[in-house]
Amino acid sequence: MASSAGGKESESKSSSSSSSFGSWSFSSMMGFSSTSQPQSEKEKKAAEERKKQAAVAAAIAKAKKQPSRITQLREGYESLVCAVIRPPRSRYSMEDLGPVRLRLDSGVEMKRTDFELANYQGLQLKCSMWSPLASSSSGSSGRGESSGLRPRSAVVYLHGNSSCRVDATRTGVLETVGPLGCTCLVALDLSGSGLSGGEYVTLGWHEQHDVATVLRHLKRQGFEKVSLWGRSMGAVSAMMFAQSPLFEDVRPAQLVLDSPFASFPMLVDDLIKKGAIKVPRIAIKTVLSMVRSSVKKRTGADIYKIEPLKDCPASEMPALFITADRDEMIPTDHGSALNLAWGGPSLQVTFRGGHNTPRPPHIYDAAGTFLRAVLDHPGSTAEAHPVAPAGPSASGRVREQARAREAVVQAFKTIESDLCGGSGGPGGGGSSDLPPGWLSAVDPETGDTYYYDTATHQTTWFRPRKPSSQHMGQPGGLGGAVAR
Repeated sequence: MASSAGGKESESKSSSSSSSFGSWSFSSMMGFSSTSQPQSEKEKKAAEERKKQAAVAAAIAKAKKQPSRITQLREGYESLVCAVIRPPRSRYSMEDLGPVRLRLDSGVEMKRTDFELANYQGLQLKCSMWSPLASSSSGSSGRGESSGLRPRSAVVYLHGNSSCRVDATRTGVLETVGPLGCTCLVALDLSGSGLSGGEYVTLGWHEQHDVATVLRHLKRQGFEKVSLWGRSMGAVSAMMFAQSPLFEDVRPAQLVLDSPFASFPMLVDDLIKKGAIKVPRIAIKTVLSMVRSSVKKRTGADIYKIEPLKDCPASEMPALFITADRDEMIPTDHGSALNLAWGGPSLQVTFRGGHNTPRPPHIYDAAGTFLRAVLDHPGSTAEAHPVAPAGPSASGRVREQARAREAVVQAFKTIESDLCGGSGGPGGGGSSDLPPGWLSAVDPETGDTYYYDTATHQTTWFRPRKPSSQHMGQPGGLGGAVAR
């Protein structure tokens, strides 16, 4: 047994020794041993050459994956052109416009009538009109009708460059226009936008003709006064239309201008300074010249001639400019410059937010106050109102104009003191001058003033004009945005 154990032990050692020897032999053969012979000079040179070839191949592969500077410049140029004339197009269904007949928060019942018009290029413009109703209605194409209620004025809403007429219902525009009385709201998809015809938008160049198409239609339908409410591109379109000598037959009664730019060249300079347009500094002039040329070739529009600021001194109709204090696309300075240069009565109100921030309720209340001052007044602030029928004698028109201007001035004072607190934010006025049943307070998060109905405990950003429901003897309170 001992001999057998010793044999196994001897066998184990022999196996271990053999394994160790075999391992050593394999390592030596592969050149991993410290005793291996150094490479020859020829082998070294061959290895270095292979490394160089691999590096060159890797560089070529990387270069193929990355576009050249010319390709990058071309792609950047094309994206810049598309940002101007072909931003994302708003797609929607007719259901997105809401029910044909609806009741607003204010209690006013409206009926929608959809219609189409052909613009001067032969493109179809998709339009909608919301008309106030009394008890029953029967609408016809593009003319609001109802029993005992015949609208005599209209507000035309003009959307921004990536939007559509649905904005009129998704924002506070319809809720603002509805309670004005015998006033319809018209919204359209400008050419190149929404469901209307056209491939491109032109920031107001062709859109001003769309505005003329709609206003001439409304004039034929017998509307006495038409006001324009535009946002961004729509605001610029409204100004260009109002300033153009081509449309003297259909001048608007007033303008609500939300976030307009004063000049396209000035806007481009601002965006470049902010880094929003990433173009090498050395190539800025060349690229912008190419963009201008390309846009003109595709659309016929010379975008560098879109400068409504230049014609502001000759603009006589009253205007309300709305600006955002942190607008990342169109700086507040643009609205300020337009307001200062405007020839007629004007006011600028600013709210806290950016270009696409939902407008706070006090902005809609300010717009409603301004619209009411003009549309409810029998006179016009301009020398001759083109939409209105022939009026009284010249001296009578002068008196009417003076009274109309005074109504606008009073509306601006109300907006400054009561709605915007004189500083562009909601508020102003204390609880002592509020209607019975209402109190005012300040929101600790925003610093804005809101109003509190002591009967219903409802809060609203809108400054109330009537007593609370408890004092009026009616259920419910004022409609409006609720502060949370």
